[in-house]
Amino acid sequence: MRKPVTGDAISAFGTPTVVHLTSVLLVSTIMSVPWPSLFPMSIALAMCGLGGLGYGAIVIRRARRQTYYKPDWADWLWYTLLPCSVYVTLTTTTLFL
Repeated sequence: MRKPVTGDAISAFGTPTVVHLTSVLLVSTIMSVPWPSLFPMSIALAMCGLGGLGYGAIVIRRARRQTYYKPDWADWLWYTLLPCSVYVTLTTTTLFL
């Protein structure tokens, strides 16, 4: 018999998918706005990147704390490493705008 899925497992692996999709839509919206200059856009994108890094730290903590499922290397890659690297790239590229 399977164990029932806990809220910790859902918040560690289900919620990040929705949050990362929402952040992609937010970045697309920010890039589509007719800004008067690049400076306000770079500030908005930097805030998205820093917020994503903070959320990435939360996801890492949740994935380590939950007990329903033992994450393997692919889970760590797709749920933590790749999203955090994208947020780091987003934050650093705003310095060049």
